[in-house]
Amino acid sequence: MKGTRSLLAPYAVALLAVGSGLLLTLLLQPLLKPSIFLLFFAAVAISAWYGGMEAGLLATALSTLAVSYFFLEPVFSLLVVSLDNILPAILILKKIR
Repeated sequence: MKGTRSLLAPYAVALLAVGSGLLLTLLLQPLLKPSIFLLFFAAVAISAWYGGMEAGLLATALSTLAVSYFFLEPVFSLLVVSLDNILPAILILKKIR
């Protein structure tokens, strides 16, 4: 049981980091308006530092979905209306390479 717990810890850290980043971004959205991605970059960096590449990739995917759903137009949808909305997601993916 101890081995399973340590195998899941990096993914739990990734999930908690992205969840915390999302919650803080929602709460501080007026202050973070020019760049709402700042806390998601931190979540990916923390996840990758703690859990390695797999946890970093999980955090990247979760961050991309969270930003797309909560902050990009149309809000509360994963539909991509404009190619301009894809650029920040691509930049997030380029950061981890």
